Amino acid sequence: MNTFVDLVWQCLLTKIDVVVEDELEGGRRQILNLGHTLAHALEGLNPGIFTHGEAVLFGLQFVCRLSLALNIGEIDFIEQVEAIIDSLSLDFQKLSHIAFEDLKPYFACDKKRSGRGLAWILPVSAGETIVQTGISDSDLETVWSKLVG
Repeated sequence: MNTFVDLVWQCLLTKIDVVVEDELEGGRRQILNLGHTLAHALEGLNPGIFTHGEAVLFGLQFVCRLSLALNIGEIDFIEQVEAIIDSLSLDFQKLSHIAFEDLKPYFACDKKRSGRGLAWILPVSAGETIVQTGISDSDLETVWSKLVG
């Protein structure tokens, strides 16, 4: 088997384990939402413009940069993830017309929002993520501007 197929297979097995362990998304299953907060906003704002996978990759790139901006992620790991994303030749020009303000209504109704605010799933290192709430709009907008700039 090739490395890519092995990687996809391992991800699928991990996802199955996580879902079985946390069927109601009360804990660990939140990690499966990595990249999805921004992805769902992009899909809601621009139906049909992005595939779900493409939107999630944009979201993954966003949370990688957010993790670094907040001094949470390990730089070597984040750079590895970003190199993989870069190798896929995503068209970031598709994002250039989207203002951060346009995304905020979608963040406001995200399923991961609670009394503590919107929960962002942030990558830390290989196999490690954290759930971070209380991230300011200013920090989010700064990262968004750099991503689409």
